[in-house]
Amino acid sequence: MAGKLSVDAFTSHVVNARWAEADACYEALQARFTDIPSAPIFYLIANFQTDDLRVALKRYPKMPVNRPNKKGQAPLLKAYHVANTDAAEMLLAAGAEVTAVDHYGNDIVQYATWSKLDSAIEHAEKQLLAAGKKRQKQEKKKAARGNGAHVEAP
Repeated sequence: MAGKLSVDAFTSHVVNARWAEADACYEALQARFTDIPSAPIFYLIANFQTDDLRVALKRYPKMPVNRPNKKGQAPLLKAYHVANTDAAEMLLAAGAEVTAVDHYGNDIVQYATWSKLDSAIEHAEKQLLAAGKKRQKQEKKKAARGNGAHVEAP
């Protein structure tokens, strides 16, 4: 039973696409702990295992997509650092915060710049721009509601 509760075992099973064993570890971890480790996400991103990442995010919805590693790097930042834009898209779809920063204040554009891949930089800038527009739209709606400009449906 101790092997089933190992975070390293869960990570190993996910990274090697041993889904039956990973399922058993996931259930044991869920029963024992309130949170699930994000380590498998980092391994899958770094090794460009995008198909396995897609399966893991779908199978294990409680795997945290925003929890940083020891360096303060969120999985989304790691995806841009290694120029894995496919993984970045999957993480964004799973609810990763596009405005994530590490301990030093570096954002996804900085990480994409370190990857030295122009497409990753363009992708990161586009995501930040979209997040900014979405936030502005939400603020306008909130302001309109605050001014009593609520329009009733006919």
